[in-house]
Amino acid sequence: MPEEFPTPPQPHVHLLYPSTVSPRFDFGLIIEDAMRLLKNGVRQFATIFLAIQVPLVLVQMLALPAPDQPQGDLGSMGNMILAAIFFGFLGIFATLNVMTAARHHVACAPKPFYEVFLNAMVRFPTAVFTALVLGIVVFTGLLALIIPGVVFYVFGCCSLQAIALTDRRIFASLIESYELVRGHWWQVFALQFMLLATLLVISLPLILVDAFLTPSLLVKIPIYLFINALEIVITLVNVMMFYNLLAIRAHRAAGL
Repeated sequence: MPEEFPTPPQPHVHLLYPSTVSPRFDFGLIIEDAMRLLKNGVRQFATIFLAIQVPLVLVQMLALPAPDQPQGDLGSMGNMILAAIFFGFLGIFATLNVMTAARHHVACAPKPFYEVFLNAMVRFPTAVFTALVLGIVVFTGLLALIIPGVVFYVFGCCSLQAIALTDRRIFASLIESYELVRGHWWQVFALQFMLLATLLVISLPLILVDAFLTPSLLVKIPIYLFINALEIVITLVNVMMFYNLLAIRAHRAAGL
């Protein structure tokens, strides 16, 4: 039996992470707790970054076709699509590691890196199939005037957290995400939009430098590593958002 995240958290956890017991959706509290989580687990998150995301970025950059190679033929396009899917799956695995480490730090019971890695491997197939199901639904919704795709994405944006933090299965994670987001759709949408906009504002100048100045590989590597490090912070904000939604639901269930 996979271990369950303790519910409710212990009193000393309340003091460390107020958003895990907050009866309201509080942007500031969620972000503040995410920064506290990053500070408390900085060594382990740095280990995950160095052991998983740095090699992933390096392999991804080396796997990209050279600028002087032809880009329009079907073969090269197919290879690029396959590479994007492959590295997308590896990105899910990296995110699972961050969320799994965060789960244990929120519980004040941090695990060694190898346990986090193995736990992420166990959950990886579930996460991949869930991402595929959600991706198909969101893509279909985007084809239907875009807005339905955005609606579906927001309702499903907590599914990966449900897998990593509460051991939900494929469809159970999607249902859990829907139930948590329901009633808070606009707030969750606003937070996700803010996170995406922040990532875009910070990373767009770096990406434009890469695109138009064609810097050397030694310049590209720090650019993409910085963007990946920023994505860890965004992942931690989403972790604390999930716990905040769990706390709100628990308060409602208790009639508080």
